[in-house]
Amino acid sequence: MARIRHVIMAAMVLAALSPATTAAAAAASGRPAGNAARNAVGHVRVKATIPVGRQPFGIATDPRTKRIYVAGFGSRTMSVISGRTDTVVARVRVGRIPAGVATDPRTNTIYVASEGSDTVSVISGRTDAVVATIHVGHFPYGIATDPRTGMIYVTNVFRRTVSVISGRTNTVVARVRVGRFPVGVAADPRTDRIYVTMDSNRVAVISGRTNTVVARVRVPFRATLAVATDPRTDTIYATNPRGRAVAVISGRTNTVVATIRGGFQAAFGVATDPRTNTVYLADGAGKTWDFYSKVYSRNSIDFTPTFSQGRIATIVLSAIVLFAALTVLSLLWMALRVRRRGAFGRKAGGALRSLYALLLGLGGWFAGVLIVLTALPTVPLDDEVLAVVSIGIPIALETYWASARDADSQRSRVARFVATVEGAVIGAWLGFNVTSGLFAPLLAIAGATAGANLIVLVLDIRRDRAAREPAAAATPRAFTEASA
Repeated sequence: MARIRHVIMAAMVLAALSPATTAAAAAASGRPAGNAARNAVGHVRVKATIPVGRQPFGIATDPRTKRIYVAGFGSRTMSVISGRTDTVVARVRVGRIPAGVATDPRTNTIYVASEGSDTVSVISGRTDAVVATIHVGHFPYGIATDPRTGMIYVTNVFRRTVSVISGRTNTVVARVRVGRFPVGVAADPRTDRIYVTMDSNRVAVISGRTNTVVARVRVPFRATLAVATDPRTDTIYATNPRGRAVAVISGRTNTVVATIRGGFQAAFGVATDPRTNTVYLADGAGKTWDFYSKVYSRNSIDFTPTFSQGRIATIVLSAIVLFAALTVLSLLWMALRVRRRGAFGRKAGGALRSLYALLLGLGGWFAGVLIVLTALPTVPLDDEVLAVVSIGIPIALETYWASARDADSQRSRVARFVATVEGAVIGAWLGFNVTSGLFAPLLAIAGATAGANLIVLVLDIRRDRAAREPAAAATPRAFTEASA
């Protein structure tokens, strides 16, 4: 799943290159193209660099208003850029982890798919404000609009479906089941057909009239990623990054009429310019390709990593397994230690309940992540229940054993255990909802530690008071007897 996510992120970043190449189409030279796909020889001048939200991801334009919309993957905002001044004129708060962006120029409306909140934010281009929030399937990613019908199409990666939204009512009017891990989506307004790429060797074709899959186009590679349509020629282009190929599909026959290979290293983003009958491909090797028109441009980007993805994944996985194993072994050791030798001392118990609890909370979350990745792939890693349970339970157990006392009765121990679990879980839930992103689990750990220790402190105060009351009552009686 991590590999798919990295591929998706790279595709969106590289797809942003296509507007630059489209803008340069007017400067095309008069020399004919020598290959089906070929490296451009010119250079694209960077007009401006515009600061936007953290981790800019999806991008879309509205040619009528000359505005550009960029989703901030790590900031929960969408930046609105004026194409006339090249400045950010507004920031609109949307759902968690916004990814895909699409516009409807006819209604001046923008749609943002947010992976983390499973929603689509509907934004008015006139007011730059969210006018509706639509709940769709799990992990919405790709989004496309059909301005002629006013319909919006959203791929739900972990639900194997495409949500169909009415732009008039801002409601989901249909859900179309397409296949495993649907990612890219593109609409052809002339034929009212929608094309969906996924993790298979098929491209699903949906009829906009019936909202059903009417065909599945077999492509000559295992998986497809980005997709684009050319309404003038009724042609569809689907990329395959791993196979370094692009499938050319006829919309009339729903068959692959050509496969473009070679010349490029990794076919990620793809876009078309129907006016010039040109297709633009964002190459993962750092180049932008022009398939059919005359050669005119190149935009170079260095994507060479310092460490390979395989090495980084190995290091991260090893750290996760190590922390998870340390948490399990620590909890087992504490349980055996209390059972055989009795309660911990005051200093040791305090250290375990404070500093060591933070490590065990992190290890518990890592253990939950491992379980989700192996057994529950449809559950997102930032799921609220996953964080609260995997963090709250280990901290509750650790706090309970570190604060146990030998003099406690069986009833008192059960009550202490239940109260400690409740305090840790409630604290983890409160901490997790304070913020979003990677800081949410960290605050959940702090909240669980504080909640569990607060409960233990209250119970200790009540027990000490209960122990003092009989002694306080016995002192006056003893004094009276002595006086008599």
